[in-house]
Amino acid sequence: MKHQFRLLENKNRVKYTMTLEIIITCISFLLCLPPIAIAYQARSTFGAIHLICIVIFIQSLHLLNLLSNEVVVNKFGFVNYIASNAVWVIYSWIFCFGLVLGRNIFADRKLFDIAVTTRDGWLIAAFLSWIGFKVYLVLIYGVNALSTYRSLNGVEGLNFKFAWWETGIENYLASFAVGACVVYLVKVISIPDYWKKLQVSLPLFAFSLPYLVTLESNIGTRRFILLMAIIGTMILWSREKTILDKLSPKQLLRYSLLGFIVLLFSFYYQSVRNNYLVPEIANKLTSSNRAKIFQGIALSFIPNIPNIPNSSNIPNSSNIPKVISKPAFLRSGPFELTQEMVNILIEHKFRILKGEITAASFSTAIPRVIAGEGKSVRRTDDIIAERFSLWPNGKYLIVDLPTSLPVVFLADFGFLGVLIAPLAMLFGFFVLNVIAQSKVLNVAPWHMIWISTLFEFSMGVEYDLTGLLANIRNVLIVCPLVFLAWMIGKYLVSQKRVA
Repeated sequence: MKHQFRLLENKNRVKYTMTLEIIITCISFLLCLPPIAIAYQARSTFGAIHLICIVIFIQSLHLLNLLSNEVVVNKFGFVNYIASNAVWVIYSWIFCFGLVLGRNIFADRKLFDIAVTTRDGWLIAAFLSWIGFKVYLVLIYGVNALSTYRSLNGVEGLNFKFAWWETGIENYLASFAVGACVVYLVKVISIPDYWKKLQVSLPLFAFSLPYLVTLESNIGTRRFILLMAIIGTMILWSREKTILDKLSPKQLLRYSLLGFIVLLFSFYYQSVRNNYLVPEIANKLTSSNRAKIFQGIALSFIPNIPNIPNSSNIPNSSNIPKVISKPAFLRSGPFELTQEMVNILIEHKFRILKGEITAASFSTAIPRVIAGEGKSVRRTDDIIAERFSLWPNGKYLIVDLPTSLPVVFLADFGFLGVLIAPLAMLFGFFVLNVIAQSKVLNVAPWHMIWISTLFEFSMGVEYDLTGLLANIRNVLIVCPLVFLAWMIGKYLVSQKRVA
């Protein structure tokens, strides 16, 4: 009887604790909503989207985990829980104030206006160039050309590197193509019946299918799709002629069709996302026979592949992470890792790193052409896991933590990092927006790179400092080339006039 009473008492205590955590999370959710509206009024579309992503991937994801019993309730106490929520509320408000103070710089609506005037030829070239270069890499390197399939070759596959110039070209072509996707979305919303142009739509589909299904996107496939949907909605709201209460039936049908296509592709992706782990496909993909490799690639696009059998039948299965049975959208995310780091700081379990991650991030961001092919790369996740014993659950080939800028700077500088993290993200937005506002630099096709980088920044919730610095580096490398191209073009035009 006493045992049953204790069980009932513990159950009631858990329910009470969960209720308090849900209330605190909802308060945090509500406190992060005003910055979104303020950023939108400041005409910073990508800034507002970044704040929306914080609400989605911090408070909303954690709330779902609470309601689904996917996380431990009252794991570190209420002081830690409130402090962890405060970290993200402070981040949102400082980021928002930065956007308001620099509203003349961070306002990016002109980027979307310029996107409408982009010629279709640039979009087609962006999509086909990425496809062509990826085919070249597949012919030269086989399955190692695709980042997802490199994991099938174990540690050897993960340590594989292209030549420095191939890495650079692949990176920039992907940026052009992602920027072209956003430009295409803007044109679909702004230009009636634009989606009917098959000469653009087919190259878009030819790019997006392998790019998203093979997980080539830096932000992940589902986040890519979600971010495109959010951007589309924001653009729709920002267009004065397309306010929701003024939509004509034809416009409503067009937007509904676009939403249906996005939803359909999401379901399709879910049905093929783990195909490369099916033994039959994995054997073909890791084969030395090119014909079998292409067969494996083709099979990986076919939906409704049976469930993955025991991983012992998969090549290099000892190096492949075990398949998690719980739903993919219910997982510990950036908030849970923030809790872990806040608890470490409160309990003084480990010493702060005094800039170790920051230094490693700057070192990693140095281009290989300068540092050499043998430059050492220290991953943020590895440093955090080793220094603070924050290892992910289960078996992983590589350490994969839901790292975020607040966690990075908390680890490096303690609670002072709460103030540094939003300033770092603001710096990234500042650099991109200053470049994008230059009349010399913001022309086709270069503005697609600026849009692409802002696109990735806006989803930068589960994001480390290395990614932020690498994107800034890539943009700064392009700028002199763009200016040089402009000078040459200006000179040729003047010579033509003289002649």
